[in-house]
Amino acid sequence: APVKFLSFEPLLSGIKLELEEAGITWVIVGQVTPIKKATMPNKIWIDEIIKASENVGIPYFLKNNLKSIMGDNLVQQFPKGVDLDH
Repeated sequence: APVKFLSFEPLLSGIKLELEEAGITWVIVGQVTPIKKATMPNKIWIDEIIKASENVGIPYFLKNNLKSIMGDNLVQQFPKGVDLDH
């Protein structure tokens, strides 16, 4: 497949990512739907995934249900070559 992705949804705990050797081309992060305060991810966990993705140049997509945690920093990137118009 041209796009190999990891989806952390729901993100229920912190994780250690080693993306460089995994062949991953996209990372998606979200929380439990419907949103429940008891299962809301910690911003530090999200920031760690973002940092790991940025360190190796992998685009990441933060789902809209993270808006209450990330505010205006809700980055929604897509892998190169993905055509969303079709």
